[in-house]
Amino acid sequence: MGKAEALKEHQRSKLSQREKHTRFHPTEHIIELEGLDDSPEVYHRIEDWRTYVYKSSSKKPNLPTLNEYRDWGPEKRRAYDESRLDYHARCSPIITETMISIHRSLLAQIDLNIRGGSGARQGGVIDGLPTLGKTTILIELGKRFEKDFRKRYPLKNPDQADLLMPVVYITLKKKTTPKTLDEAIANFYGIPLPRNLRNITHNELTNAIERFARTHRTYLFLIDDIHMLGKKGRDADVNDHLKSLMSLIPATFVFAGIDCKKSALFSDEINNRKNPKWVVDLSLIA
Repeated sequence: MGKAEALKEHQRSKLSQREKHTRFHPTEHIIELEGLDDSPEVYHRIEDWRTYVYKSSSKKPNLPTLNEYRDWGPEKRRAYDESRLDYHARCSPIITETMISIHRSLLAQIDLNIRGGSGARQGGVIDGLPTLGKTTILIELGKRFEKDFRKRYPLKNPDQADLLMPVVYITLKKKTTPKTLDEAIANFYGIPLPRNLRNITHNELTNAIERFARTHRTYLFLIDDIHMLGKKGRDADVNDHLKSLMSLIPATFVFAGIDCKKSALFSDEINNRKNPKWVVDLSLIA
């Protein structure tokens, strides 16, 4: 072997060793830790969503007297403090009159849409300033709808319980494209995708989502952070694709975001029947 070939071989060896130490190899399952709840705080997959919908509320710890607390040893105090933190961090949201009113109106619209004909269904938008509880109202709507839906329409075949998916929840990100939007929906459903998405066309992906939504009885799509949409270019394309999905899939689409009236979601004519008709602005209520 000549000097040039030996040098190249040496460089390849060093690169291989460097990649071995720097390349990240994630595990397939979450690493389990003692004392930490593994319940997900984001719901990008159907199994995470179901964990949220059907998880039991945190148990409220018994409140000791001040003297009892002082008499405890360090370990018992720490265990009690941890249980209090867990309860306050994961307790169920407070059901306010605003939430009740919004849910009542939207659930009535969803119920009407399930019985509706062809074409886009009327949807809804939960608008408002940050930290007013838009996401909480949105996901609690999905949770309530899914539980009620399963009670009202029992499965003829109980073995298909895991195949029923009445609700889809996704969060928009910056630089979302129509194809990455479909990819997010497909990942929520668990639709197998090729490792290289160039091997599947956008139309094929959209058609797969439409079939999946119909087959698995999805009647509610929850789209969070809709304010990520602008009014031009790629964002306008995502807006058009969302409205296309609203026409293709017989489901109600409910959006949540900040100052939504300035987003691409309302860029069409006011009488365009693909636009959501029901809007609540939490900023005016708070």
